[in-house]
Amino acid sequence: MKKLFCIFLVLASFTSSTKLKSDEFNDKINELNQLIWAIDLQIRNFDKESGNLFLNLYQVSGYEAYLAEYFAVQNKIGNPDIVIEEGKNNNYSYEKIIHEIAKAYYITGDFINSEKYLLKLNNPTIKDYKLLGMVYIKLDKLDLAAYFFKKVYEISNKAEDYIELVRIYIAQNKLDIAIKMLHDYMDNHDFNLLIEKTLAIIYAFQNDYNSAYEIYRAIYNHTLDPFDALNVLTTLKNLGNIWEMIDFLEDSGINNTLLLNLYLQQSELQKGLKLSDKLYKETHDNSYLAQYVIFQAEIATQNKKRLSKEVLKNITSTLEKIVDELNSSLYYNYLGYLLIDYDYKVEEGLKYIQKALKLENDPFILDSLAWGQFKLNQCDEAYKNMKQVVRQLGTSEPEIKEHWEKIQKCKEQGK
Repeated sequence: MKKLFCIFLVLASFTSSTKLKSDEFNDKINELNQLIWAIDLQIRNFDKESGNLFLNLYQVSGYEAYLAEYFAVQNKIGNPDIVIEEGKNNNYSYEKIIHEIAKAYYITGDFINSEKYLLKLNNPTIKDYKLLGMVYIKLDKLDLAAYFFKKVYEISNKAEDYIELVRIYIAQNKLDIAIKMLHDYMDNHDFNLLIEKTLAIIYAFQNDYNSAYEIYRAIYNHTLDPFDALNVLTTLKNLGNIWEMIDFLEDSGINNTLLLNLYLQQSELQKGLKLSDKLYKETHDNSYLAQYVIFQAEIATQNKKRLSKEVLKNITSTLEKIVDELNSSLYYNYLGYLLIDYDYKVEEGLKYIQKALKLENDPFILDSLAWGQFKLNQCDEAYKNMKQVVRQLGTSEPEIKEHWEKIQKCKEQGK
């Protein structure tokens, strides 16, 4: 730890004197003990107590390194005004003290005075360059900020400092420079998550989703983190590439619920049936059972076929047992619509549709409501609700078109 330098300085003072009087020797031992105690408290985050010891050490010895440590503690625990006041009343030349005064001004938002103190330094360190770069960001002097963060990175060679430099170019809307810098870094260094994510975010911001996808996929392959998988899926969605989403979900196994929904959307019904059956047997999760019977129903009704009475009874009875537990608008609506559309239990079906609407005000659920009202010859109510559906969805869906035409006719006939 860098702060141990103080110990070595004190020890060095022992060896520099060939003879020490007994009192002087005891004072030095006491000083060294207090210093070790102060550093120990600092390591254990007892900042206030550590600060008090450093202040006492300074008052006894006059050694300004202790005062710099005291100022650093005050800045850390939220007392920058103490540091500023001391800076006003004294003309310090010790550069670590000057840094802490500049930092105190920065904390309080006085960036002009922070800059003024930092520019006094004759031998600035990386910490000084970094603080000065931050000051110039706040003062919107981004060219100067870039200059100093470049110096910081040249000294540290750390990715986080490189990113700060990149962010300055982003803030200046110099995205081409930022992209080139990030690619240069990736070409010459090992994988760095922060660098890769920054580049992917820039590409996504530019709507260059193909490039963003390549980066996000590389990130996921490296991290296998579900959050990174979400970025892959979001980018593929923006590209409208549903089949790539399915491939990725099949390979990663990261979100089986989404995969089942996509199977249903893309009519991959046999795959959906097989996966939902497997997941239900493994987990006994009734949401997978619900999806399993939905896939059964969709397979049975392919090519405009109708469910047999036996299959209809089995599917609806299974859903009736679990829908209240699942409390999902999707399953309430699916069950309700089956009961209505097959004239099996229309009034019961409408109760499930009402439950679905309480959870989600969706035009497709409203279509189910209107269809149930039509089945009960409630033509005025059916027309009112179906009109809202058509206003939102149009009539490109064959089923909605059929419902709308029949409900209009029902209203016109005054049934």
